[in-house]
Amino acid sequence: MIQVEMALSFNSIEDINELEGTFTIGIFLDVTWQDQYISWNVSECPGVYFAYIPQAWVWIPDITLYNAATNFHNSMTNVPLFANPNYMWQSRPGIISSVCEMNFKDFPFDTQVCTLIFGSFMWDMGIGGLNLSVGESTINEDTFVSTSWKVVDITTERKVELIWGYKYSLVYYDVYLQRYSVYYWSTAILPNLAITIVALLALWIADINSRLGVAITAMLAIIAVMVSTVCILQYIMFVGSISYHIYCYFNSSVVCIINDTSNQGNYMVGRV
Repeated sequence: MIQVEMALSFNSIEDINELEGTFTIGIFLDVTWQDQYISWNVSECPGVYFAYIPQAWVWIPDITLYNAATNFHNSMTNVPLFANPNYMWQSRPGIISSVCEMNFKDFPFDTQVCTLIFGSFMWDMGIGGLNLSVGESTINEDTFVSTSWKVVDITTERKVELIWGYKYSLVYYDVYLQRYSVYYWSTAILPNLAITIVALLALWIADINSRLGVAITAMLAIIAVMVSTVCILQYIMFVGSISYHIYCYFNSSVVCIINDTSNQGNYMVGRV
């Protein structure tokens, strides 16, 4: 069994598409392994400590992104191999896109977990197979950032799973992303909260027609804010915590209108 070690360098966040459920990042994929057919004695070859070898000449581990949203191999640059007397090393830069299942239950205060699953596609852990282990990964904190998301943590775990009746060694990278919620506070929650407070304060207005006018205006303003928010978000369904705020604001204004309408009706009946 060939021992293969892989490590990722997280360089940049290219895109987080919530509509399609994809996570696109720029990485360096480092893979090291031993090849018994490529070795030499440094004492017999003075000054030769490493060599560049074309990929077509040697066997290369077929490390694949299992949950890739696009063609993984086409997104990785084809680069030469580095060899020394002890091991082979390949470092491939590229941009990869993986499937990321989004959960908007706590939107806009949600934390998403995007998982990258790496492993060999052809070689299992049987005789003459491949055993994949995890090396040290690095994060470029200056460039691995997003304007809408905060990278909270990145964890790695090696698992052995049964696929097609064979054992495969897989490496899981879990990227924890926390949404910046300040934007949604300022564009959706706070405006509706302010409008609702105005609508509730209108209950203390002496004139019934004025109270009814304020309540209707508040309801229309909330609808306008909701429509503008939906136009901005486009594809986010209001199934999370933001929906509870907006629905409460909306219902409060409706209650005000119903209450004022009822009072006005009783007032007119009394006059008749």
